[in-house]
Amino acid sequence: MRTGPSIEHSWQTSQDKHSLRQTERLKRRPFPLKKRKQSMLAHIVYFTLKDNSAEAKQRLVDACHRYLKDHPGVSFFAAGIMGEEFEREVNDKDYDVSLHVYFEDKAAHDVYQTIDDHLTFIAENKENWEKVRVFDSYVTS
Repeated sequence: MRTGPSIEHSWQTSQDKHSLRQTERLKRRPFPLKKRKQSMLAHIVYFTLKDNSAEAKQRLVDACHRYLKDHPGVSFFAAGIMGEEFEREVNDKDYDVSLHVYFEDKAAHDVYQTIDDHLTFIAENKENWEKVRVFDSYVTS
């Protein structure tokens, strides 16, 4: 017959010791809260197309890549076609193509709105836009 603490008791005692060590370590060496990064401006655009064939969607995505990325002040860029397989009730499927551009700040966004590439993108593609929805917000990572 076995004498001494049970396996469960040994495991619990080990966990308690571990928790106590962590608590003591934090008391001795408090850590500062993570400093938030400066906010960025997230510029998200959803396009609903008149001709929403696969080819037309891909042409708009290609135009986004050709004209709208690699500009000063852009921290992140992506463009793509709506994922048809997402079927939850909360999924908004009232668009064909999405554009995601994150700017370092509002000033970079404001300059971007007036550059020739952005204006050319609009001029070359707007005829096929049924609806355009723009969501601008300040975000932190």
